Amino acid sequence: MSDKLIQSYAKGFLNRTALSLLLTIAAFLVFGCLCAGIALIPERLLDPDAKGLLLALAIPCFGVVFVSGVVAFVLFNNQRIYTQFDQAFTPLGLTRSRYLLAGLQYQGTHRGRQVNVYYYVSGGRYFRTPNLEIYLNGDFRTRLGIGTKNAISSLGGAVMQQQPLDLGDAAYEGLLIYPLDENWSRQLLGDHEARDAIVRLVGKDTPGVRGLHFSPESIRLQLRHFSRSIITPEAVRQWLDDLLALIEIAEGLPPATQTAEASDWERAGRADRGRFLLPAIGIGLLLVMCPFVITACIMLTLIASGYFS
Repeated sequence: MSDKLIQSYAKGFLNRTALSLLLTIAAFLVFGCLCAGIALIPERLLDPDAKGLLLALAIPCFGVVFVSGVVAFVLFNNQRIYTQFDQAFTPLGLTRSRYLLAGLQYQGTHRGRQVNVYYYVSGGRYFRTPNLEIYLNGDFRTRLGIGTKNAISSLGGAVMQQQPLDLGDAAYEGLLIYPLDENWSRQLLGDHEARDAIVRLVGKDTPGVRGLHFSPESIRLQLRHFSRSIITPEAVRQWLDDLLALIEIAEGLPPATQTAEASDWERAGRADRGRFLLPAIGIGLLLVMCPFVITACIMLTLIASGYFS
């Protein structure tokens, strides 16, 4: 199976299922040994009533210790992640702040370009997916998307009735390319320096599922389904160097004839994601309250119709 996305989901599901099973077995074994140990205490040392009381106290105490251990592990792991990302991004002049509940964001200026970085984990318990997005400002006035070819991206292109660009270049094997302006995109993708940078950023041999997006006012590198071990100072600096090289090459091309403009929401998604907070809270409350509102309306309708009379 060569689809990176399916491989990642399958590996993540199996690993988390195995970990959950091992933790459950370990918890039952420890608790069982604790109960057995209390039960085996000789009656001359502890009378039966005291044993029962001790067993009753052991249950909540074990729960508190277990939950405390999980919380301590999560906090320790988060701190380790913060340290790893700080070592990779802060030397570039970026500052860290909190994003969502446990995510990170970095922002600042690097070599005269505004940089915005977002890291968070999405998905449920068994399909948790790391997401890293790196934005740099640029002036392209068109759009171009380049990404890892997988089941979902291929299906999305088919649904949107988009025809991927085929350059006939082995360097772009395993990638889907969706241009707004085909001529402009061919000039960019045909440049040798640009080709090398794109292959390093999103080539088929890079770890994880990746995407490179040129929008009217920025370039974005997105990484998903990757191991955090690839986040090193050397790798991050190389990514930024390649993105900056692509920006300079793209801005030096003749202007695109098929143009686009960035929307306010697109700009907010790059530099001001706090703008989404209130709408997200409103949508969440609406989803939570909908069942209650519907139930109340049904009850009022029944009462008004005399159903309960």
